[in-house]
Amino acid sequence: MMPRDDGLEALAARLRELLPLPFADDRPDGVAWWLVEPSGHDPTDFEIGERYAAVALATAKQSQEPVLLAMVLRDMVRGGQFSGIEAGFIASIASAAKAGAMN
Repeated sequence: MMPRDDGLEALAARLRELLPLPFADDRPDGVAWWLVEPSGHDPTDFEIGERYAAVALATAKQSQEPVLLAMVLRDMVRGGQFSGIEAGFIASIASAAKAGAMN
């Protein structure tokens, strides 16, 4: 599903309405869609990532805004870290995609 063709400002406004999310932060210069702090304990962080993915998937599905997942992944890459949180998130998103959870 492609984003609606009503411009980036409209998309940003629609996505901002999805806040608050436990992994995002609304800042004066825009939303940071992936702002997490790993504990350093990979099993715990992996579970946190799985929980964040469940929230992201449910929010994207309920709002009919699957582009939310793209924004999260974009900011994850921009953040430049790969902890257990990111691993758990991506593993859960991949499992959901395999199962067709966005249908």
